[in-house]
Amino acid sequence: MNVFSAELGTIFIVRTGNISADEFVSARARILAVHADALVDVEFIEAARCKGCDGSCTWFAVTKPKTLRLRVAHPLSVGQLVKVMLPSGVILVAAALVHGLPWVFLLLGALIGAYVGGSDLSCFVGAASGFAAALLLMPAWQSRLEIAISKRFRVVLES
Repeated sequence: MNVFSAELGTIFIVRTGNISADEFVSARARILAVHADALVDVEFIEAARCKGCDGSCTWFAVTKPKTLRLRVAHPLSVGQLVKVMLPSGVILVAAALVHGLPWVFLLLGALIGAYVGGSDLSCFVGAASGFAAALLLMPAWQSRLEIAISKRFRVVLES
């Protein structure tokens, strides 16, 4: 099992036989509220600090607990401890899209600028225009990506 520290706490890459054989990234959470239509509000639990740590680590700079509303497949009650899991491949694809598409737009803009103007200045203007276009499109991409990712979360009881 690989263990990573992150803003929400310790994140584990685990193999789960009862869900599938895929790798998942998971974080511990507590059920805050149960809603109709199989929705629950979860609050992520911060990981314990390292032994001998004076608390100066930047991973623990988050003071407000993170909450999220998720759909669950089985009934849960308030206060139960759960693991919120997400396939690691989903995170990889999302990171590639969010970080890669602006670079693609920048390079395409630079190529178009160089082709149209034939000078360094036109290449720079094209690159800046491509990057600006990517930044303008990012909110729409981000909301679509968040909707797609929210459908992939799995909430399982902590054993």
